[in-house]
Amino acid sequence: MLKRVIIITVVLTVSMLSVFSASVEACTCVRPFSGEQPCQAYWSAAAVFAGQVTDISIISHDFGNGVISYRGKLVRFSLEQSFRGVDGQTVEILTGMGGGDCGYDFKQGERYFVYAYRNPGDGKLGAGICSRTMPLSKAGADLEYARAVARGKTGGIIFGIVLRYARDTYLDYGRHKGIEGVPVNIEGNNRRLKLLTDNEGRFQLDGLPGGRYKVWTELPADLRKLSAQEVVVTDDRCAAAEFETMSLGVIKGRLVNSEGEPASKVRVKLIPADTGGNEEKWSDREISSYTNDRGGYSFDRIPPGEYLIVVNYEGQPSEYDPPFPRAYLPGTSDLTQARVFNISEGQEIEAPDFRLPPRLVERTIEGVVVSPDGRPAVGAIVNLELTERRWIGLYRAVDDQGRFSLKCFEGYRYLIHAEHGDGQNRMHAEPVEVLVARENEPVKLVITKPGRSPYFSSIKQNKR
Repeated sequence: MLKRVIIITVVLTVSMLSVFSASVEACTCVRPFSGEQPCQAYWSAAAVFAGQVTDISIISHDFGNGVISYRGKLVRFSLEQSFRGVDGQTVEILTGMGGGDCGYDFKQGERYFVYAYRNPGDGKLGAGICSRTMPLSKAGADLEYARAVARGKTGGIIFGIVLRYARDTYLDYGRHKGIEGVPVNIEGNNRRLKLLTDNEGRFQLDGLPGGRYKVWTELPADLRKLSAQEVVVTDDRCAAAEFETMSLGVIKGRLVNSEGEPASKVRVKLIPADTGGNEEKWSDREISSYTNDRGGYSFDRIPPGEYLIVVNYEGQPSEYDPPFPRAYLPGTSDLTQARVFNISEGQEIEAPDFRLPPRLVERTIEGVVVSPDGRPAVGAIVNLELTERRWIGLYRAVDDQGRFSLKCFEGYRYLIHAEHGDGQNRMHAEPVEVLVARENEPVKLVITKPGRSPYFSSIKQNKR
């Protein structure tokens, strides 16, 4: 049974993007797994009320510089019941137009339970889709909590969720699912209470006095045990505890250099034993680990299967890859000699030391990009094509003399590309192939071909 501690950071409030932002392209709301509860939304909002929309008008919001403005909505409510932050018979709320600006789609004549936030600049109230605002017909729990606060009969609340993280295969990004029937213990203030998670893995205990509490779970034997969490409950408010467990595998090991010393800050990958030699298939799906100061690495959350541990699986390293040739554990470039790890559900494996081959020798390719008349092609862009892995490295601009310098590794073959101009005026040079040696002749690229180099359009760019 694995004995790894998993610490979950619980977000106790919901992030809401400003309802007036000129640069917003998409609206993203950040919420914890357990969701936002009425007890959280109530105390984090500047105003909480129930009301009916009586008027919606389009307004232009000035940010104060006389140039930037934003179209939004001014929503007027007939106040039915105020719980905090507003009084009178009407309330005005600012919101966005909808879509990327997080605006809430209030409807004329509809009734809502509103959680509003006050703009620190002008003091006006705003609400959006990232708040817990909802139609009044769906706000039963929110009304119940707000009315209980008004009566002074709430008490503290501890709530949360117990989740299992699962991956069926290596290509599966993974998912979380609540675990039903898990005993949850809550201890503090001279009391100890136990409850079970519901069919979504959730739990909640109401009526607690303020104070410090310890929360822990009793998980089945096939799941990783989790450490207790400590939460603080303020009188009449709430605190959350979220637990994530799993039964996926772990492989740990140590990477050493060719002299047997710890190799730190090297990225090591875990890949399926049957890759078919297709690096693209596993792109962004591989499990990676960077070695620590002692050369240690660890792969976690591994679904059952057969795996290899490798450095530079792609082969020819780019500028920011580890400066070693491709090597498989225990330290071979021959795939048939690589150690295959067969990991089962919940298994933890300690791998033998992985000895790296000698470091590659770093060299520099220097050259110049010129126009057909021989003048420096100022503003040109050059790029190395890693021929062994059909990959394009990071772009480099030439200097004011058309010169460039590119990092590479001795013994590998590269193609150097160059482009100049933009739009319909873009031109490129015939690529030059270089087999990098100890000393390399300067390279000259002449911009003669119209349009963009076909290779730049067909090869996946290395954005690391």
